[in-house]
Amino acid sequence: MQNPEIRRTSHAEIDPGVKGLVGFIAETSRALRDEGIPIGDDGRVDMHAYRLFYGKAAEADLANSSDILSPDRLVTDGEKLEILALAILRKNLGADFFVARSAPHDDKVHHVDTVIFDRRTGALVCAFDEVSAMSGADYEKKQAIITKQNVDGGGANLKYGFRLEVNDDRKRIVPDEVAHVPLFYIALPKDRIEKGIREFTLDPVRQSDFESKLFTYFVSAIALQIQAIKLYERRLNPEFARRLQDFSKVIELFRGK
Repeated sequence: MQNPEIRRTSHAEIDPGVKGLVGFIAETSRALRDEGIPIGDDGRVDMHAYRLFYGKAAEADLANSSDILSPDRLVTDGEKLEILALAILRKNLGADFFVARSAPHDDKVHHVDTVIFDRRTGALVCAFDEVSAMSGADYEKKQAIITKQNVDGGGANLKYGFRLEVNDDRKRIVPDEVAHVPLFYIALPKDRIEKGIREFTLDPVRQSDFESKLFTYFVSAIALQIQAIKLYERRLNPEFARRLQDFSKVIELFRGK
């Protein structure tokens, strides 16, 4: 049965603020493509770039996850939060990291919405699953699922990830699977999502006061989740633990700022 929150939507019905965010993401995505990152104008990892890597399997995966690309999703709170978070993270982390929405396959199968890669090493340092609820049964269920995924499942896996390849001092990004990635959730209620969209500044550097507050909130929320995961440190996958420790240092730097 179709999600009642999703209906056939014309472009005219999409909120002007959402249209602005979509344009900002398209522009910043084109800049990332110029750096060799396989990413579409929608900010998602481009599965077409993996045809040589996966062959026909890439086409099958794309066909099976095509519903993720529906423009109807732009009217949902979850989709609005995903693009708002992407835009804010890009603006604040872009100097050291590149931030992308996951490939449709990884969104649908692995429940990963957003990924962050280290520009220097090419390593995928963390992933996010955005939720538009701050409390209640759905929120508690999401918390439990993500905790179990990190502690018992060794973190998130991405079929459509990439890594940095170095040949004769030349660096390039190449497709690759990535495993044991720390997974966090970003939660924001509907009214704060709407305020964030209204007050987002369509400038690659300049930010509104509320944008800065949202980024501070994201960083603080991630820091708390890192500490919660570390309560289970003896049960953590070694590769997952290494990634978690590396990213926790980054988060502490931003908290210090």
